[in-house]
Amino acid sequence: MNVAEKITTALKGTPEDRAILVQDANRLVAAAVLYSSRLTHAEVEAFAALPTLSEATIRQIASHHEWTRRYGVVVALLRNPRTPVSLAHTLVSQLGIHDLEAVAADAGLPETVRATAHRRLELRSGEPPHSPE
Repeated sequence: MNVAEKITTALKGTPEDRAILVQDANRLVAAAVLYSSRLTHAEVEAFAALPTLSEATIRQIASHHEWTRRYGVVVALLRNPRTPVSLAHTLVSQLGIHDLEAVAADAGLPETVRATAHRRLELRSGEPPHSPE
């Protein structure tokens, strides 16, 4: 398929087509998947969890307010090791305690994201944050 055919398929295809095309190396094809009117929230959540997803596609998902209002999408983005650290820091504030604990303990995530989750946990539990002395 050429790029134009892939974009057409991304916009009008089946969920299986979109799942394949969202991982395409061409940014235009991956973006077309996210602009499809047939795209569901469940698909977006599944895409956000893909560790093979490009950083540009992750940024597009994270910048879409309707999707980031859904808790499952936020958790999937945070648990994805390819999510840019700057985005992850802003999303941590939306997590519940159980998921904060999971993010703080996930060795596959960048240390700064885990540290932010750990600080957020301390604030919510009422303990004073540890001061580095």
